[in-house]
Amino acid sequence: MESTWIGSPNFTKGRKRVTHITLHVMGGYLAGTDATFKDPSVQASATYGIGADGTIHQYVSEQDTAWADSNSFSNSTGISIEHEGGIPKAQFTDACAEASAQLCAYISRRYNLGPLVHNGTIGNVYLHREIPGTDHPDCPDRAPNGIDVEQIITRANEILQGEDELSAKDIYDTRDQDGRNLFDHAHQILDDLPIQTRNALIETRGNDGRNVLDGVIQARNQIQTLQESVDQLTELVKQLQK
Repeated sequence: MESTWIGSPNFTKGRKRVTHITLHVMGGYLAGTDATFKDPSVQASATYGIGADGTIHQYVSEQDTAWADSNSFSNSTGISIEHEGGIPKAQFTDACAEASAQLCAYISRRYNLGPLVHNGTIGNVYLHREIPGTDHPDCPDRAPNGIDVEQIITRANEILQGEDELSAKDIYDTRDQDGRNLFDHAHQILDDLPIQTRNALIETRGNDGRNVLDGVIQARNQIQTLQESVDQLTELVKQLQK
């Protein structure tokens, strides 16, 4: 998913496990939001912002906590997306909605959020106005030219239904809670698998009380003995045929 890094000084290092996406409306334009989030005196930011033409800007790493939701717990467990609009002259456009849907699907896929559902703070898509502590009662959908929440979620779920597999870049970009990407994590699992398998074979007992590993070794020895007998019989038959 392509985005342009803008950066903001307004964030907290680190975060909790991602459980939801929070949708916002800028109350203005993308350029103004860039300037606002780059100002340390504002003490506000979001993870992403989307312009009327579908351009996506990123202000805070997904591995860190943006200051967006007026609620520290929601901030630390959510990824926040601002959308151009929210005032009479700034339109919320179809291009913005499509980019947002693509981004929401991208986030959901990488963090295993599943189908996107808006149900207050019970679902995995929050609206800023619904979060306890907010002072933005119209954000993101009740302001002039507010966003179309249903359009974004419906389209995002269509995208999710058509994509069954993560790309290699998705796996590399997505970080586990220990900071490793999923590619490294998968390698660690593969490295650990022989040890885990050996331990499981040793601990698992067959009907005769022997562990499975001993049973496998015994079976292999029996097969080897049988193969030797077959080879001897084959040789004997060849001699008799002469």
